[in-house]
Formats: sequence, C-alpha cells, structure tokens
Amino acid sequence: MVQGQVNEDFLPWLSRSIICKTEEPKDLDTLSNAICNGYGKCTKICALSGFKFILTFATKMEMEDALLNHEELDLWFTEITAWDKYVSCGSRKVWLEVIGVPPHGWKWETFKAIADL
Repeated sequence: MVQGQVNEDFLPWLSRSIICKTEEPKDLDTLSNAICNGYGKCTKICALSGFKFILTFATKMEMEDALLNHEELDLWFTEITAWDKYVSCGSRKVWLEVIGVPPHGWKWETFKAIADL
C-alpha cells in the first residue's frame, strides 16, 4: 500500500492557491500562456490532471480577490474553489517504462495488470 507524506514546504504557496476544473482536458502550456499573459494575476499554474489545475497567487489577498471576482476565470474553468488539503484527483497520467514484455504480450490487459501492481 502506498501512503502519501505531507510536504510542509508546499503549504505556504498552496494556501495562496485556487483549484480550477474544466469539462474538457486543457494543455498546460496553452492555458498557462492564456491565463498568465491575459489574466495576469496568478504567478504560477500547475496541472493536477488534464481537467484540474492549481493557480497560485503572490499573496493570499490576491487569491481571495480572484475567488470573489472570477468572471474572467469563468472563461476557462467550470469550477473555481480555494485549495484545501482534502483536494484530490480521480485520475492522473503517468509514464511507465516496461521492459521484457514480448510483442505477443502487448495488449491492454497485460499493461493494466502491471499498472495495478
């Protein structure tokens, strides 16, 4: 069983962050350019998944202002909430390199069994 650990170094910037969701997957680079260059209020955007992003602001006051005045963010996102420690993602993409599976074993069930481990 995998158990996560709290990284205390992340808590200060997460407390200045909001979580934004989209209905369709978005490319992080395109979204980052549009929001940071167009909207200009957040200092950093990170992807939690293709549908969920963290926008971090320079101060907590700027973050709270973005939550109150989110009309421009509504152009990109369907849901905007303050970050809290219980936020999680139901999906996340990872890259696994699997060595030693012969070509006749290259099928979904084989790789799903490996990923389930």
